[in-house]
Amino acid sequence: MRRSLSSVFLFGALFWHAMVVLYPAWLSVVRDTSGRDFASYYYAARVAQSDGDPWAKRALSTAARSEETRKGVHPFLYPPPFLAVVWWSTGYPLDQAAEIWFWLDEVAAVVALLAFARAWRGTHPLAAAVLAVLAALWSAVPNNHAMGQANFLPLALVGLGLWAESEERDGWAGALIGLACMLKMSPALFVFVWIAQRRWRAVGGAVAVAVAASVASLPFVDASLQLHFFRDVLPTFSSGGYNGLSVPIQLFGNHSVPNWFDQLAPGDRTGLSSTGRMLSSGFALGGLAGLCVAFRHPTRDPMTRAGRAGAVAVLLLLVPVYTYEHHLVWAIPAASAAVLAVGVGRLGVGWAPLVGASVALLTVDLDLLHGLADRAAAPWVAVLFQEAKTVALLALLAVGARVGWASPASVPPGTPALG
Repeated sequence: MRRSLSSVFLFGALFWHAMVVLYPAWLSVVRDTSGRDFASYYYAARVAQSDGDPWAKRALSTAARSEETRKGVHPFLYPPPFLAVVWWSTGYPLDQAAEIWFWLDEVAAVVALLAFARAWRGTHPLAAAVLAVLAALWSAVPNNHAMGQANFLPLALVGLGLWAESEERDGWAGALIGLACMLKMSPALFVFVWIAQRRWRAVGGAVAVAVAASVASLPFVDASLQLHFFRDVLPTFSSGGYNGLSVPIQLFGNHSVPNWFDQLAPGDRTGLSSTGRMLSSGFALGGLAGLCVAFRHPTRDPMTRAGRAGAVAVLLLLVPVYTYEHHLVWAIPAASAAVLAVGVGRLGVGWAPLVGASVALLTVDLDLLHGLADRAAAPWVAVLFQEAKTVALLALLAVGARVGWASPASVPPGTPALG
């Protein structure tokens, strides 16, 4: 019966996912020849191939104008090894490269979901179905694809790393997540949790692969430019400067906690105010320290591990200054873990409304929330719509931390629900 039910859920999820990927996501990419966010990767590779600085926003925009594709390009924000991933793209016109990237990202999405399903197969027989259904309903998935974003590749590596971790292969787990860190810095939070657990093989694997990836990237960007990224570009992420990104921090759809601090103590176009930076740093350090303390005891229990992974993945969404809709694909594991924790009785029934409301909010299309905010009868109601997804992420963080903190070592079958 469970196998038949799982098959029905999987078929329905795949059908709906295909629909939202083809329309409107794929259709919007075909109609829009600007490359959207993918253009930053494309022109960073183009500039690097000309021995220029791929993190120089002006150089990227100049290259785009010379090809008459765009008037300007957002700054490139990724670590040096990411250039190797997009190096091939300059062999195609921007619009064709963006279309190819769309389908490569879709492949990465499938790999990510399969990896998490494999890692969490011990949580519940319907774990794969839950992951598939939530991914199909997740508004961030078509948004990620349509914007030409790159979230699923590092998420797939994290999922594969967690699968290796579930098989007690810490070296492989560290290597895979270390590679994810060199494509997108935020997965480093997983490594900090390993440090708290004194899992030195995993930490060593992550560090070794990070160094190897940097060395392997030397043919694409030389050592001086790599140093420039870590010394000059990376520090701007904590300040909100983001290498010259000219997007307001308080833009509707920024789902980060630093956005709240910017509303409390507004900064300027260069980033957060000093108060905003202090509060944001305090939240980031406090949140990471809290998870490290809560998860400091290693465990082999699949449900506990799923809760921990979900909590870390949500924290890496909440601490950056900018967290847009497409970034929320990183919350799919947390939402799945929360639903499974309720389903297996790990969480008491009192948690079910919180989990249900949080998951439902994160599936709602951002444009719908924006429209509701614009038509709100009172300013405070508009704020509720604007910050709904951030609140939902905080709720999932709390749920994941609670599930992950369930046991100091291992939670045996039949463990009573957490009230």
